[in-house]
Amino acid sequence: MQFSKVAQFAVIFSICSQLYAQTRDPGQTSSSPIASPIGTSNVDDTQLAKDVRVALRRGKRSGYSFSNIRVRAKSGVVSLTGAVPAQTDVDAAIKVSQAVPGVTAVDNRLTVHVPMNRFGGQ
Repeated sequence: MQFSKVAQFAVIFSICSQLYAQTRDPGQTSSSPIASPIGTSNVDDTQLAKDVRVALRRGKRSGYSFSNIRVRAKSGVVSLTGAVPAQTDVDAAIKVSQAVPGVTAVDNRLTVHVPMNRFGGQ
């Protein structure tokens, strides 16, 4: 019984090692990854997300519903999550976000959610 636990551990270890090797970047060395200068990306990301939120608030005046959109930024890529009532709101939110200086890409994770009335219809 003891041998089978050791054999099971060896098989699991082998599989995990192979999976790890497949997911690693082939050009990456065993040293730690290169980091950006301390504080620069977080400050820039925070400011970029804030700028996109401000732009979305301005776009809201055009009749679009952006109040349920959450914005995050990472290295110029802005992620939009949440729900909006129509596809036109999704399209407008993407367009508004792309127009903000510093945005390199928009990761659209918005969903269209049509609110139901109290009788179960739309």
